[in-house]
Amino acid sequence: MKKILSTLVITSILFGSVNLPAFAAEEDNNAGITPDSILYPIDRAVEKVQLALTSDPAEKIELLTNNADERIDEAQVMAEEQKEDLSLKVIEDSQAAQEKAEEIVNENDEKVLEADQEKNEEVKNVQKNLDEYVKNSIERLKEILEKVPEGAKPAIEKAIAIQTLKLDEKSRIAEASKNIEEAKKRAEETKKQIEEQKKSIEELQKALEEANKALEEAKKSGDTAKMDELTGKILELQAKLDMANAKLNELNGTLAEVEKNMEGLQISLKTIKEEAKSKREEIMAAFKKAKEGAKAEKNSKKSEDGKKEDVNEEKEQKNTEAVNNVQQKEFGSLNVIQNSEVKNHAQQIKKEVKEKVEDSKEEIKRKIEQKKEEMKNEKEQEKDNKAQGKNKN
Repeated sequence: MKKILSTLVITSILFGSVNLPAFAAEEDNNAGITPDSILYPIDRAVEKVQLALTSDPAEKIELLTNNADERIDEAQVMAEEQKEDLSLKVIEDSQAAQEKAEEIVNENDEKVLEADQEKNEEVKNVQKNLDEYVKNSIERLKEILEKVPEGAKPAIEKAIAIQTLKLDEKSRIAEASKNIEEAKKRAEETKKQIEEQKKSIEELQKALEEANKALEEAKKSGDTAKMDELTGKILELQAKLDMANAKLNELNGTLAEVEKNMEGLQISLKTIKEEAKSKREEIMAAFKKAKEGAKAEKNSKKSEDGKKEDVNEEKEQKNTEAVNNVQQKEFGSLNVIQNSEVKNHAQQIKKEVKEKVEDSKEEIKRKIEQKKEEMKNEKEQEKDNKAQGKNKN
């Protein structure tokens, strides 16, 4: 759907305003407009508009995940076309979209979701899709790794390391979150038991007060049998009340222990997230550094190739100038010959010199062509060696 929206936006720019319908986000597994297209900025602008107009957390996470997925598709296409600089750029953009999606997941875990169970399920579903994207992206990045030049491989390896770290992080966070949820359930159950125990204590206290009141009345009337009966009942009620209070104290102790354990689990979860974030930032910095290194190496190679061509052209020009100078000198010497007796001899010498110059030019051209052929063979041999190395791996 985003591609259709992009087309409509482009049509609007070229031919005038167009009424744009609202499209729901759909999964798009094709690269679509690639970074080397002049229309690519418009394609990315459409994505920004879609995100800006989306307020629902689940829908926004889904959009960001689809955008991250499309960046990987674009990176694959650019790698196949030997445009590793653009490939690395969109891989970085993919990481950024994924980070935003994860931020929204984390925010909603702590806020909206506790009050809205239905919304909780929606976000959990798109979070599952996000986790699947991370797993799949590792395999696709490995495919890109095989296609890019050696200079770009370190950056791709760092991108794979980031995704692998995220998988490990998600596993640890999921385990810690599960333990926290179990602790919360146990705390809720204990609180419920405490409330029930308090009600039971209130009932026993009420019954004990009524028994004591009845005992006072029996004493006033002198009913000894009633007094004995009520005394036994009071003792029984008091024993039950003591046991109920003891049980209440035990439950309060259990609740305090569970809450303390839950607090420790929450601190542990926070530590896991902070450590993972720090490690991710470290690897991401290494990725950016490797990306810049790949770019610098590519530019350096281009510069070296250009210099080699310039040197060859300069040598050819110097050789040509040298031949022309020799020719001019020889011809000048011959032109000063005035004596008619040696005129024929001079013409013969001139002819020989001319032939010698022509032969020299041909020899220079032949050597230049031979040198170019050698350089071409060297490049082809280098490509074959790289190809053989990949096949062995």
